[in-house]
Amino acid sequence: MSSHSASNIGSLPRGAIAGVALLLSASAPSRSAIAQAPDLAAWLPADSIAVFQWGGADALAEPIRATALGNVLAEPDVDRFVDQTIRGITDSLRRSAARQQTATSMATEPMLKFCAGLWRRPVAAALWDLDLAAPEPDRIRAVAVVHLGEQAGPFRVTIDQLSALVVKARGGGASAPADLPPGWSEYRPAAESPRLAWGIVRDALVITLGPDTPKRYLAALDSPQHLADHAEYLAARAGLGASAEPAVAAMYLDVDRLRMRLLGPKSPLGVGGVAGVLAALQSLGLDGVTSLAGVIQPADGGWRSSLFIRCASPRRGLMKAFDQAALTDDDFLPIPGDATMVHATRLDVQRVLAADVVPGTEAASAESSRMNPVLSAALDSALGTEWRERLLPALGDTWVVFDAPSNGSLTLLGATLCVRTKDADRAADALKTVVESLIKRHGVRGVRVNTMSQGARPIAYIDTAEAPLPVSPAWGTQGQWLVVAMYPQVVRATLDRLAAADVRERSILSNPKFTASRQRAASDAQALTWYDARYYVRDIYAIALPALHAMSADLRRQGLRLDPAAIPPLDVIARHVGPTVVSTRSDAQGVQMVAHASLPLLTLSAPEAAVLLPAVAAAIFPATVRARDASQQAQALVQTKQLGMACVIYCTEHGDTLPKTLDDILPYLGGAEDRSLLTASNDVPGNVSYVLTEGMPRISRIEDPARFVMLYQKPELHHGEGAIVCYADGHVEWRPMAAFQEDLERTRKMIEKAANLGGAKP
Repeated sequence: MSSHSASNIGSLPRGAIAGVALLLSASAPSRSAIAQAPDLAAWLPADSIAVFQWGGADALAEPIRATALGNVLAEPDVDRFVDQTIRGITDSLRRSAARQQTATSMATEPMLKFCAGLWRRPVAAALWDLDLAAPEPDRIRAVAVVHLGEQAGPFRVTIDQLSALVVKARGGGASAPADLPPGWSEYRPAAESPRLAWGIVRDALVITLGPDTPKRYLAALDSPQHLADHAEYLAARAGLGASAEPAVAAMYLDVDRLRMRLLGPKSPLGVGGVAGVLAALQSLGLDGVTSLAGVIQPADGGWRSSLFIRCASPRRGLMKAFDQAALTDDDFLPIPGDATMVHATRLDVQRVLAADVVPGTEAASAESSRMNPVLSAALDSALGTEWRERLLPALGDTWVVFDAPSNGSLTLLGATLCVRTKDADRAADALKTVVESLIKRHGVRGVRVNTMSQGARPIAYIDTAEAPLPVSPAWGTQGQWLVVAMYPQVVRATLDRLAAADVRERSILSNPKFTASRQRAASDAQALTWYDARYYVRDIYAIALPALHAMSADLRRQGLRLDPAAIPPLDVIARHVGPTVVSTRSDAQGVQMVAHASLPLLTLSAPEAAVLLPAVAAAIFPATVRARDASQQAQALVQTKQLGMACVIYCTEHGDTLPKTLDDILPYLGGAEDRSLLTASNDVPGNVSYVLTEGMPRISRIEDPARFVMLYQKPELHHGEGAIVCYADGHVEWRPMAAFQEDLERTRKMIEKAANLGGAKP
């Protein structure tokens, strides 16, 4: 392949195009590898929250060359296409640079040198600390380490040149303040911007973000404890079961520390909000997840990707989904031999959704049908109660999903679900009840459940003849299996195969590709996903080829001369792609998911993703939302204070009389007819977000102005957790719901007392 160094790329009028050029040029590994760099975890603070590591293209060149990806890149057709694409992009950049000479374009060459250096060298980046209560520029402390070896000095010159050009183009200042370590520099475009600093430490470039981070980092580096020695990090990494091959990429997330930062004493949620989130996490069993780790590395001519969720036994809530029995051969019998996609899992849904109890207690001896209130409430609201009362007790613990051409499939349209049941007929009847209930609940017209008899077993289906839809979901039973698909014909094909005497010979167990892949999976896997990646590459190619031809005309109009005829033929790529298998297993320490594939990927099958993603989101999303709510609450305090002051001014000018309506105070807010002044920032435009207390007496007759509610912002704008209240003395407070209700009752009594004393307004 022709070499096109990033240093030869001209000025940059289009950042996105330059990024593509850099990515393409870097995707062809260097012909000479360097010695493997030291573990950069030893360069990171022990209390890092989140870490990402990249192995560096130079160190990975030889390992990658021995993989399917390396074989694809070595194909002459692919080599020519990549070479032509790089040349087309760089030529386009040079032509554009000749027309534009700006400070920004002058920064292009050192920027691309910098990015190419990051790509070629091992890099580790860490989110070190997070403080949502701090001023915005100081909320994050982060550090990145680039292992440069002998290139540390020249690389420092490049980054200094880059910073000088960025300052010239963007403004701000690059300097070496006295509070930085010797030899360090910083760039800060404005006082309210985060502090970015960099310096050479030993043979690495260190970049930091945040206040006083350089000094804190150097102190942490000199300490005896680093991330590489941290017990939680070591346990999470051990759970990956990684090989000795160098890692292309690795990640680590200290969920406990992240949870502490988001839900700790300084959390913007407040004490009540934190307690609510923690209670929800505990109810879902997600509070037991302490860390996550992941790695992608070349292995056996392909790629091994693994993810480990550290969550010690006993697990609760959703995490019980991973405490299941191992799959057996019989679990794969419903799957036809020509299946292109398979997912099988052991999942006792009734056990996962059951309320967690302490062994030996009275609750532990109660009937097992007690449901987790959080999970059951969410499902009840969507499906009604029939699923819980009738369907769930009839289901077993084995779930299989597959897609196969023999079922009449066209790219997943033949996807079929098979569930092993405790009572197949009871499960089918219960499913019919649930579907009919949903149709009735949502008032769907022209849709009903019908039954057809084909072969020995009846098939129920949703008749959509009067409501034109492209699918007609159906289900039927054979033996212990409940079969569900998008068409009755697909259900029929599966039922017939299950009823055949040679069902094992016709199943996926006779597929040599599947059996070979399964041998690479964990022997005690409780979940397994397999798909014929070559089959789906062909589908993707069939869509991508015309799309790329159509795009080429637009790219040429923009000056990017690419010939779509140079796109490699399908077989040049597809012949190097083999099946992918992902297995999930668990032990007392946590849950391990491992993927073996032709191309690098970190794969989660659907059920695992359904548990893992909420585990992270449950920690991050509530705090993110509440941080936004805290900002809106601060705005509401200011706006309510303004309305309160307008009421006081009105009272002064109207003989001690408080306003009767909110419209009365608009002139004192600067707009006699502008009712938008009465709408909170988090309310629908046009709504009135405030309530003025009715029947207020003259202010001089109010017994306790500091506790008399004059006006308040509606509680529903704060999730019903409380209200922003302005009292008759003009001060404003956030009041939790219980205290707010007490204030309203106290205010009502003061109004009655003032009226009895003759102080009510006429």
